[in-house]
Amino acid sequence: MTESPKPFTVHPSLKAAYFHAVNTKEKAYWLGFLYADGFITRTQRAVQIRLRLRIDDKDTIDRFCRCLGLDKSKKECRQPRFYKTLA
Repeated sequence: MTESPKPFTVHPSLKAAYFHAVNTKEKAYWLGFLYADGFITRTQRAVQIRLRLRIDDKDTIDRFCRCLGLDKSKKECRQPRFYKTLA
């Protein structure tokens, strides 16, 4: 008998349908930003948005988090000069 998969951890205020309709310049900008500098990955416990940006881009990352309803305090800096993961 196989176990059913555990549900993913989802940020409670995530605007999950944000990109369902790319009908504003802002949404188009953030979708292009994600395509150019990041990707979405899935682990056994969560879906993550990962970005590879310079530390100087902190304000841009904070704006991205705000638009998607993400908690910007959950971002993680993996290298001294680069942000790598947004959870």
